[in-house]
Amino acid sequence: MYGKHGHLPVDATVLVSSSGFIEDALKLAEFYGIKAITPGEATPEFIGQIVNNLSSVWTKVARVTPNRMQLWVQWPEGDTQVVDATDEIGIYRPDGSLICTGNDLLHTAMQHYNPNDLAFRDATGEEKFFGRVSRLV
Repeated sequence: MYGKHGHLPVDATVLVSSSGFIEDALKLAEFYGIKAITPGEATPEFIGQIVNNLSSVWTKVARVTPNRMQLWVQWPEGDTQVVDATDEIGIYRPDGSLICTGNDLLHTAMQHYNPNDLAFRDATGEEKFFGRVSRLV
């Protein structure tokens, strides 16, 4: 594992084997600063030591499944209302024709989800305004 990942900028490498490690493997792991453990040694405390000291995590694949979306609706009069996006919520053009349902908007937005797009970076608690809805039914 050191040969495969030694060039990466990591702070810790942990190997887990259900059958344990032979003595030579343990010596080599210690030499390279790799923690070699069995599943029984992966206690919540040990995992907490690793996880609680993370400053960043790099992933190759991330899947996002939204379970709720809210729309901030600004009416032509200037009033703002927060509504949950559902199939019952219709989003209409000023002429009254249906653009899509709230769920349609959610699914379309998620097809184009890019975690680097500032409009989707709501993890900081900032509210994002995507646009105006002329009429809601």
